[in-house]
Amino acid sequence: MNAKVFISYRREDSAPYAGRLYDRLVARFGEDQVFIDIDQIDPGEDFAEVINRKVGTCDIAIIAIGPHWLSATDASGKRRLDNEEDFVRMEIVAALQRKIRVIPVLVGGAQMPQKEDLPQALAPLSRRNAVELREIHFHADVNPLIEAIENCFAAAEKKTELSATPIPPAKGSTMPVTSTQTTPTTLPVSSTSSMPALKQLEVWASQRLLLVTGIVLLLLALAGFLMWPAIANLKRPSRPAEPTLTAQGGPTTRRMGQIEEGIRLRGYNLNPNPIVVKSADECSKQCEQTDNCLAMTFVKHPNQFGRGDCWLKSAVPPRSSAPPNFASAVKN
Repeated sequence: MNAKVFISYRREDSAPYAGRLYDRLVARFGEDQVFIDIDQIDPGEDFAEVINRKVGTCDIAIIAIGPHWLSATDASGKRRLDNEEDFVRMEIVAALQRKIRVIPVLVGGAQMPQKEDLPQALAPLSRRNAVELREIHFHADVNPLIEAIENCFAAAEKKTELSATPIPPAKGSTMPVTSTQTTPTTLPVSSTSSMPALKQLEVWASQRLLLVTGIVLLLLALAGFLMWPAIANLKRPSRPAEPTLTAQGGPTTRRMGQIEEGIRLRGYNLNPNPIVVKSADECSKQCEQTDNCLAMTFVKHPNQFGRGDCWLKSAVPPRSSAPPNFASAVKN
């Protein structure tokens, strides 16, 4: 699958929702297929070129719209969407100009902006059908969005296959015709004086063939003899590892490390969907009690009194900074 998804959001408006949506999409499509946080632009780079290059690799753009998305202002009090160098505006304009699928996602009770409320460059966004993600029904609301993305990916792959198929010639067009008739050739006739030499050549070729066949069979037998111990070990059932005993005689248990807030561990999810728990401590205990869990990330739900999503990890992914509603821990 070569198609990719890009998530555009404003940090102070919809960061928690964008993070939860990113985790769901990564769990379904893989981390290489979902882009987020492209506002990390190196010094000296051109804003428009970087955004066009990043958005240019995607087939679907998801625009996260929160309650303050339309009215967000900069330090001078000017509305950010009216600034042509605003990251969010530049991302949306690049997606609309490429004519890819643009899906507005309403979060936090936000309403879809009207055409007259948007700058002229963003006016086409008001005609795109939006998807609403509610806090208490977040995962249920994400499922139709994932289905729409899958359908878009399938259409893009089919279009790529059709473009690679050669087009047959139009009816009535002339094609060069290659004659199937060939001029018969005269076969050379061997003289009777060369017949003994040909006989000797055939006998020599047969002997060489038998010799090569024997060498190949001998090498195969030798390879089988050398590989037999390894094959026997593969067939032999392995004994389960015995638990390490402490000084008191009980088995040791790997404990979870300290829970760090504002840290996200991306990827290596044990399950496609998270576990809803009451706190980060409970998420840490879930990982500690799961044998194949090596790390965890807890994402606190907005306005849910500490409840959130618990993602158990089968390996220790790279650490990255995240909003304060994220917390992670690694098993020692």
